[in-house]
Amino acid sequence: MNAFTLSNFKKIIPKNLIAEGERIYKLGNVKKIVSSDGRDWNADVTVDREVFNVEISIDLEKSITDHFCDCPSETEHCHHQAAALIKLKEILPNFTAGKTNKPKKKDEVVKKKKKSSSPVEAILDEVSMLELHAFIIKSAAENKVFKNLFMLYFADKNESNDRKYYGEILKSTIASIKRNGSLNKSETKKYIKVVEGLSATANDAVNTLKFKDFAPIALSFFETLVPHLKRLDDSEIKLTNIQRTNFTNFVLVAQRAPYEIRVTIIKELLEVIEPILTDLYNAYRFYGFIEMLREFGKIPELKDIFISFIERNLAKGNISNSFWAFSSSSGDTTLETEFIELAKTFYKENNSADKIPKLLAKHTHVAKYRKEYLEYLFDINDYQEVKKLLEKLLFRNEFSERNTYFDPFYLNKLDEVYEKLNDFEGKINALKLRFRLGEFKQFSVVEKIKKMTDKAQWDAIFESIKKDILDAHKAKYRNMFSSFQHPYENKIPVALGHLYVFDSRWDELDVMVKKNNDLESYGTFCEYLLLHNHENTFNTLKQKLQDYLKNPDYSQYANYANVIKALQGVDVETKEFTVQLLRNIKTYHSGKKKLLDELKNVGLI
Repeated sequence: MNAFTLSNFKKIIPKNLIAEGERIYKLGNVKKIVSSDGRDWNADVTVDREVFNVEISIDLEKSITDHFCDCPSETEHCHHQAAALIKLKEILPNFTAGKTNKPKKKDEVVKKKKKSSSPVEAILDEVSMLELHAFIIKSAAENKVFKNLFMLYFADKNESNDRKYYGEILKSTIASIKRNGSLNKSETKKYIKVVEGLSATANDAVNTLKFKDFAPIALSFFETLVPHLKRLDDSEIKLTNIQRTNFTNFVLVAQRAPYEIRVTIIKELLEVIEPILTDLYNAYRFYGFIEMLREFGKIPELKDIFISFIERNLAKGNISNSFWAFSSSSGDTTLETEFIELAKTFYKENNSADKIPKLLAKHTHVAKYRKEYLEYLFDINDYQEVKKLLEKLLFRNEFSERNTYFDPFYLNKLDEVYEKLNDFEGKINALKLRFRLGEFKQFSVVEKIKKMTDKAQWDAIFESIKKDILDAHKAKYRNMFSSFQHPYENKIPVALGHLYVFDSRWDELDVMVKKNNDLESYGTFCEYLLLHNHENTFNTLKQKLQDYLKNPDYSQYANYANVIKALQGVDVETKEFTVQLLRNIKTYHSGKKKLLDELKNVGLI
């Protein structure tokens, strides 16, 4: 077997370990390699922020007689040893015995140089660096609070401290608080203390124009702090003020940093905040978040990545997506509208205003942009597109079934576009829609329809309006009472009775009232029925009033009064009946003040 020497160790140690060792050596991570006699060597090798101790013994023939590394590898060789051997081979020809300090062995202690002023200093005076190193590694692994303090204090000693490094400090700090769910003010203070320390370092970096040192700390706040906001008690808004300062500082980076640095940092910032846009908006919409993005859009060097970021997120969002946050019926307080406004401003300031109509067209579910887009379409005389958009909005089933207020702007525009297109059928449908949205009360609209049509057309439209009334009546009770049927669902709606009156359809009105067979229907329509079917209606009402007054219903008093008043004005027979009826009411129901008040209201007593 060949001897293990400085000349042939690369043939003895596995190739993958040699390759990794060469990488570590080229990065300059063999921090120290010393010997007092040229035979026993001690090296510190740094990998991923951890320092490993390598010991190598050689003889006068440069044969390696012993080797050791304190890393956890269980193999005979490791990449730390390989890196140390490469370094040793380089420096050995220039080595002169006695010019380097003799390394301290594991059991060798540091000699006292002065009297210790505390028990801790006394212990430190007595332990070796290797012992202290081992203690710190062990304590950091077992105690997260100690680890966080150590990483925070020595952050500037770490040459590769990126946002993940600072994020680890923030994550470990909150993980060290032994509580699930929300944290109280006292527990949050532990976290705030660490955040304030990092924030001070970040602010100092910005003030001294060291933007590369500022960026990883501030980015870690977005990436790690924001997801925990709901758990923390920020009643003193300390965390909010720190983030507000971060927004301002990133604007300074965009304005003052050299070109390559500003583009790199802002690009990374946008990548970090994209997955948490909703949380950021919800937490900081009043504290500079949108203002920061708005300033980015003004920086010429950032315009490409800025508008790409805005357009990308607008493209993937929709009204039901949690991305939008704080949705309202008007859409005026959503993240979506904020982004649309950012895009509109950008297009106007960069001579791309022709892109705005296309942007508006994609977001017509938001009322303000729907109106803006409709006005644009009218300006360019694209009436077919107006018609398409309005019909989709106004005639969809879920809208036409709910009897709620709707902005008349759209109804007026619908009338206008049908007039522009000379669309007769459209005009009729628009008027029917007005009648439906007015809860079937605006008979002036129905009168207008009747004047526009001949008899055959009107009869067909009458039937369609009748169907609309019945469908809306059933839908109302289905929505109110869901799975079970309400008794009123099968009643004929009063609105249909008024439609019969409007079109003088007395026989159909009589059938409707008799089918409902309640005092409300008679109280509403008896005046018309008495005029067109006097005898039959009088006989029916005479019996019903006598029956009702045997056990009067408080809720029906107004209907009693309406029926009695209608009967009084028909002829002598009905008037004599009502006089006798009123006398009986005054005698036997004198204590029913509400009933007497209703009779007074219609001028009967």
